[in-house]
Amino acid sequence: MKRKKDVRPLITLINTDEKQDKNIERVCRVCGCTDATPCMHTGIPCFWIEKDLCSDCASVADMEKFDEVYDQFNLIAMEVAWEYFEARMEHPTYPTYHHGAAVIREEYEELWDEVKKKEWDKKAMRKEAIQVATTAIRFVIDLIDNEVGQ
Repeated sequence: MKRKKDVRPLITLINTDEKQDKNIERVCRVCGCTDATPCMHTGIPCFWIEKDLCSDCASVADMEKFDEVYDQFNLIAMEVAWEYFEARMEHPTYPTYHHGAAVIREEYEELWDEVKKKEWDKKAMRKEAIQVATTAIRFVIDLIDNEVGQ
């Protein structure tokens, strides 16, 4: 796994000034570095993100979470791509900006109708959300990038 150079601005720091038992040394739950030792990953002193998590290990944990979400994103993007090509076969292109925006609004309204129900049908909401994403991407491809709309 490649790590970004520094993702520390994305991490919320804990208040390290809070009262702590001076006789207890903090230990990182990931790498084992302590208040008295440099970080095991970088060899330089790090700072505390949580009571038992150093800044360098928090960056690793954030990247692992990112990798999990990235995989899920790719699967959804493949669904959107499939929906896109099926829609293109049925309706070749959006002729105008107004038409494209109206289709996006129609798909959004269908999603909103699902959300407003007392008993949610997650499968139906997911389908509608995929269609909202697909119509938005079609708007960009058909009208903005290819300048079809007038």
